[in-house]
Amino acid sequence: MLVVAFLISPASAQGVNSAEISVQLSTGSKSVKYVSFHPSEQVELKPVLAENKVGCTESLQSMADRQQGIAAINGSFFNAYDQKDLQPMGNIMIDKIMLHYRGGPTTLGISPNNILSFISSTDIKICGGINGSRQWPNNWYAWFINHVPNSTQEIVIFTPSFRQPHLKLPGFTLIVVSNGKVTAIQSEQAVIPAQGFIIAIGGSQQNQEIISRFQVGDQAEYWMEFPRTESNLIHSLSAGPKLLTRGQVDIDFAREKITDPKLVTYAGQRSFIGYKADGTVIMGTVSDVTIQELAEVLLKLALTEAMNLDGGASSGLYYKGHYMTAPGRDISNSLILVPSSRTPGISVNGQQITFSEAKPFIQHGTTMVPVRGVFEALGADIEWINETSTVVARRRDTTIILPVGDPFAEINGTRKEMQQAPINKDGHVYIPLRFVSEALDATVQWNEKSYMVNITCAATAHLYGGQKTSPMLL
Repeated sequence: MLVVAFLISPASAQGVNSAEISVQLSTGSKSVKYVSFHPSEQVELKPVLAENKVGCTESLQSMADRQQGIAAINGSFFNAYDQKDLQPMGNIMIDKIMLHYRGGPTTLGISPNNILSFISSTDIKICGGINGSRQWPNNWYAWFINHVPNSTQEIVIFTPSFRQPHLKLPGFTLIVVSNGKVTAIQSEQAVIPAQGFIIAIGGSQQNQEIISRFQVGDQAEYWMEFPRTESNLIHSLSAGPKLLTRGQVDIDFAREKITDPKLVTYAGQRSFIGYKADGTVIMGTVSDVTIQELAEVLLKLALTEAMNLDGGASSGLYYKGHYMTAPGRDISNSLILVPSSRTPGISVNGQQITFSEAKPFIQHGTTMVPVRGVFEALGADIEWINETSTVVARRRDTTIILPVGDPFAEINGTRKEMQQAPINKDGHVYIPLRFVSEALDATVQWNEKSYMVNITCAATAHLYGGQKTSPMLL
């Protein structure tokens, strides 16, 4: 893989902070405890499952400590009153893998670089395909992931993240998929493959035709479909209701199908997460408030977008080794703020590049990011010359020669000095992004708020090109 670098001015670090304050409402003074951070900090906000399994519980402190977390807050609702259940009520996605899905009023989406969004959970779909086809009659769907069904009308996917590998579901047909292939079709009982999943299809009449689509030996896959504007989410967690939208109270219990009087009517301990207009994220707890009062408190804190998290005895806030608000019980999941080597995102003509193997890093003030896709998006052909450890990039009538370890490159035969010499690190070549992009007639801008390198290039020629003559380019 080719990797390039871009010089960025240091982020205006605000740090991770905590506070305990009183907010005055017309109904009285409310105690607020919160942790705040800006997305530009060297941190990552992500969900964490108790015991790394669906249907288990663990203390908030334990989850935070095993992740080496700076701060933590309780996450989605869960069935705390049945020790044989303990399942979450919403969706939880970690590193683009949906570990649990059963709706939930509002979903918190977390994009690269801690950019938060709030979307309707009903806009998220579970889709499947057979033998490489995603069209009828090879398409299929599921209702939920890793959640024990309540009726034989349901179709549920179970993965190794479920609390136990052995499934016993009376009235269900279990399609066992291992390493992408259907290995068995069994009634009521099966073991979840370590490298696979089970599709549990209820025996209702409406499901019989879907069951008939699967045969042993078929290839089977599934994927999540998010709204197009949320296609780059890496984490998600649902709870609710939504509290604020664009700086206004936005509570609609009917819209989110919330009827529990603990949420609709009563006051209690609450947890929340949201952000201000400048992107600063605030997560915290407020004691003895109704949902309406909670929204009013957050307006006083100048939040523009926010949602409610699980509350009551589950409500907890942890910061730097100590509880600010101690939960009254172990919980099913949480949101943890962990240290991270923060690196910029990269977009070319508005399309964000996704990285896989090589990871970004900063060296001597220069941010190094893996961007094989950038050269391709710019329409450049890439060649690696192993004998001389040299990268050659070609686009139209421009040829750039970049020898590893040499701070001088050649552009159409003319030597030019770069900000950083290309280096070979862990089997990957890193070269300066601004230098190469501008040599290919592209413009480069840095967006501090989104922590994004935005490259604009007119009329790119193609998406993929170049000669892959070495594994270093793979």
